[in-house]
Amino acid sequence: MKSHPNTLNHRDAFTAVMLLLVHVSCYATAALVRPSAVRFAFYEDLQSGLYNFDVVQQYVGLQAAMKEANDANVVDGVQLEVVYYPAPSVLNNTNATLLAAAHAVASLPEVFGFVAPDYGSSPYVRQVAQVYFDDALPIIAARGLLADNGAKSDMKLRQPLRSEFLMMLRHAVSNPNVRCTAFTIVKSSAVPISLSNAYAVLVGMGYPAPLLYDYGSTTLNVTRFLNTWAAGSPATQGFIPMCGLFFTSSRDFKVILEQMYTDPRFPMDRMRFYGCGLASEGVFNSSMHGTAPFSSVRFATNFQAPNSTVDPLVINFRTAVNAWATTFNFNTLPADMQSTRQ
Repeated sequence: MKSHPNTLNHRDAFTAVMLLLVHVSCYATAALVRPSAVRFAFYEDLQSGLYNFDVVQQYVGLQAAMKEANDANVVDGVQLEVVYYPAPSVLNNTNATLLAAAHAVASLPEVFGFVAPDYGSSPYVRQVAQVYFDDALPIIAARGLLADNGAKSDMKLRQPLRSEFLMMLRHAVSNPNVRCTAFTIVKSSAVPISLSNAYAVLVGMGYPAPLLYDYGSTTLNVTRFLNTWAAGSPATQGFIPMCGLFFTSSRDFKVILEQMYTDPRFPMDRMRFYGCGLASEGVFNSSMHGTAPFSSVRFATNFQAPNSTVDPLVINFRTAVNAWATTFNFNTLPADMQSTRQ
């Protein structure tokens, strides 16, 4: 299992653009009137504070990919555009409001499709495509957590949560430096994975019944959760489960680990933690990754390491990002992104 997350970073944006080109090439060659530009909406929620770091990363990566594709005239005579459109907060608005906002952007005559909408906004973008566009609205690299959302026009770059769980488990039980023997599994309602299935898998493998903690849609009470974890369970004879599997937002993951490091009940030098793709948002490609509280954390993902020195796609795309950055004035970033620049 790679210690990198399931997010669309600089390198991964290139893959999204290749998928985007598949859609645009078909559109441009089939149309009787060839457009001079094709615009994709970069539809992101920067109001809730859940994805801000990665949104800026993705914006930079996509713009660099656009520059490379346009400079090479990949779609003959057609300029590709990725333009940021703000999405309302998924935390402070009704489903009707969120759906109406996505529909408003999709209905703009200049918008051909969507690229990389965030986890919270993606379900509403997909619903708009299905209800109002007969599934003909292109959606490229939408973040999502369901194994199958039924959308015919949605090309995804992620793996099912069940695969992420199995990747965590494989590393936790087989790596000679880890060898976990007891587990705590924590999840929020934002991550649709069944804890009962995870429980059955571990018990079926002969491990003690895991400690399960599902805090649903409520605000996480970290102190209460850590008290529960520290107390263990009858299955562990009161000992602390030394391995944690997290199916939460990155914000909750970070808050939990930070408080654990200040709690003497937890021997952090001997504990191991695993995060799903959603938990990795804004962590793996920041200075936090590999240092406390993330020094003993691994993330489940199907993407290559963004700093690889051997992957040709990674190397090529880093070159493209650097070329774009030398000519771009970062003060012209969309205003919503200014406060999260790194």
